[in-house]
Amino acid sequence: MYLNNPLLRGNKDDVKLDSWQIGELIKCIESPAYFILNYIKIEDCDMGLINIQPREYILDAINHIHNNLSTILKFPRQSGKSLICDAYLIWYLMFHYNSNIVLIDSKKILVKEQLRRIKSMISKLPLWLQSPILTWNEQSIKLSNGSISIVTAANLTSLRGLSPNIFYLNEFAYWDNFDCETFLSEYLPYNHNAKVIINSTPNKFNDFWKLCNNRYKVSNRKFKLLSINWNDVPGRDDSWKAKTINKIGINRFKKEYECKFN
Repeated sequence: MYLNNPLLRGNKDDVKLDSWQIGELIKCIESPAYFILNYIKIEDCDMGLINIQPREYILDAINHIHNNLSTILKFPRQSGKSLICDAYLIWYLMFHYNSNIVLIDSKKILVKEQLRRIKSMISKLPLWLQSPILTWNEQSIKLSNGSISIVTAANLTSLRGLSPNIFYLNEFAYWDNFDCETFLSEYLPYNHNAKVIINSTPNKFNDFWKLCNNRYKVSNRKFKLLSINWNDVPGRDDSWKAKTINKIGINRFKKEYECKFN
């Protein structure tokens, strides 16, 4: 165990796998969707600890992230977009050697919360599936396979000198004072093989809108957009829509659930 935590596998833990576990490990390595749907656990306020539900749009999002170098998820509120991204990052950390993932959000407190969610999901994995942990704190995770995940606030100075395999930009439409154009024109060409994952619910006609509408031209890179409708999420029907509009108003509903820019 790591630092006397029985939920975490330490570097000195000797875990022997049986034939079934070896088979499961191979399936997880080969398929992020298999790993995420079978082994990532989340807390549900009514049902307790559960697996992520295999909804069609969740499978689409996992495959979209996995198969594209530059991904945008434009999803309604409370549809699981951050959860999907967090789970994919865990898969990448666990099954890639010497990978470097940078989590970015508008404020340091928000990006630390991202890492806390990721750590919580890792702690719910079976020990035999975990890569042994070397570092585990509020700003970084380092595994024995050489992979590391660090957090940073959304400013270009904090990105200087980093050579990540993945940039993850969470709720990008709500960032202020981030030089997106410099990030795209200078940082990404330098890290031309880095995967970029961006998710957000729309806000206003800002950098996120420009990315969704291909207004930025980035050499050797094209962002692939995936969107879903508000009623793709189970439980959201016309009755739910009417109640939600009555509660938050039509303008907020259009922005937060129909993903309209305004």
